[in-house]
Amino acid sequence: MRLRLIFLLALGLVFSSVARAQLAGYVLYTGANTGLANSSWEMGPTIGLYGEGSLTPLIALGVDGRGVILAKNGEKLDSGLIGPRLSFHPHLFRIAPYTEFLFGMGHTFVPAQGSAAQIEVTKFEYSLLGGVDYTLVPRLDWRVIEFSYGGFTAFTGSYHPKMLSSGLVLRF
Repeated sequence: MRLRLIFLLALGLVFSSVARAQLAGYVLYTGANTGLANSSWEMGPTIGLYGEGSLTPLIALGVDGRGVILAKNGEKLDSGLIGPRLSFHPHLFRIAPYTEFLFGMGHTFVPAQGSAAQIEVTKFEYSLLGGVDYTLVPRLDWRVIEFSYGGFTAFTGSYHPKMLSSGLVLRF
């Protein structure tokens, strides 16, 4: 019961900050190292939308939702993730570092190769990520780099995709 109350209070704080939020949409090019045997780097787009509101003049809290569609040589990794976002806005500089913890569903497909069997599963996925946005002009940012480390409950062993992304962010 106590954990539920803490969760509801945290959710209320996020939604109250997002109610006064600035919205932004982004399109990134992403490469992922899945870490699976016989797999290569998968590439593709990440698209998303986030809203954030200021907690202090330098710190903003918000919510990010994104979709990831990666593929290469018949392998696929698709995700739909949402979660809290914390960003830092030092107004003297044109950068905005941020961190997020996202969770949702992921789908992966690895075709049979040699003696290795085909793998196809849809399971819970989480991702801890951080990055830096650089303001090019008002309302347009370059997401210089974003790194994410995730976990996927698809297999009995460890499956932790690592992703690198870069792209553009349009703030509304």
